[in-house]
Amino acid sequence: MRAWFEVGLACADQEVPLAVRAKGLFGLTLMLSLLAENSHAEAIGQQAIACCREAGQVDRLALLGVVLAQTTLARGDVKCARRERLAPTAHSGALPGGRSSL
Repeated sequence: MRAWFEVGLACADQEVPLAVRAKGLFGLTLMLSLLAENSHAEAIGQQAIACCREAGQVDRLALLGVVLAQTTLARGDVKCARRERLAPTAHSGALPGGRSSL
């Protein structure tokens, strides 16, 4: 299944709606974290955060915070894990369309 996420995202072009790309990046981040491929999950997770932010997906940003906090905690960095939990939704305080992230 992981390969399908990676192939789909690699083949996605500008015609793919942003919301669909954000969902795919989130799914791959979650899958990689469950496979304990934490460094890869964190890299894809940063792309997912940017995409979700641009798409205005506040709920998915909150879930990404939890997933990335878990990957950071798995490395043993408790302080950073606490920051990761809040980082995706706390960035700039607002999302496109004037909605607040909090």
